[in-house]
Amino acid sequence: MRKALILNLLFALLITVACDPVPTETDTRSNEDVRLQFRLFNNCQPIELLIGVSLGKDKDDRINLTETELRNFIESRLRSARIPIELSESGKSTKMVDHLYAGVNTVGIGVSMELEFNKVLEDSLSSTYGTATTWETGTLGHFGISDSVEEKKAIILSGFQGHLDEFITEYLRANQKYCK
Repeated sequence: MRKALILNLLFALLITVACDPVPTETDTRSNEDVRLQFRLFNNCQPIELLIGVSLGKDKDDRINLTETELRNFIESRLRSARIPIELSESGKSTKMVDHLYAGVNTVGIGVSMELEFNKVLEDSLSSTYGTATTWETGTLGHFGISDSVEEKKAIILSGFQGHLDEFITEYLRANQKYCK
């Protein structure tokens, strides 16, 4: 009985190995490449930039950073990397497009920064579309008690600089054949 069980297991293993297809050129991508493509591939189509800035209201919490300044900072980095940006005059797009959300929140000396890429995805059962976060990074931290208003602004922009570098590198790697 035991011998028959071992023979059956060996036969099943042999069949599994024999039936495994030989990888083709398209199958040579690593699992990480496949995940990266799902998370960030969009055929290098324009992305919309959404900004959220929520700064503390107390006089001691003041930070000299506006939504427009953060938008200009991020947009400049994306344009220098030749990542196309969807422009909308009102800040609200009339069509559903992939978007990059950058948000900063401060309370007291605490700060959180987030950067996330949201893709338009189709539900194959209902043929409806929606968006989902497929890539994200962020930072939680705090300012020094004696940091000036301008030092706090510099800390936030420096944090976004690192996050943008990471996003740009991975986005261009996922879209390298299409972003020329």
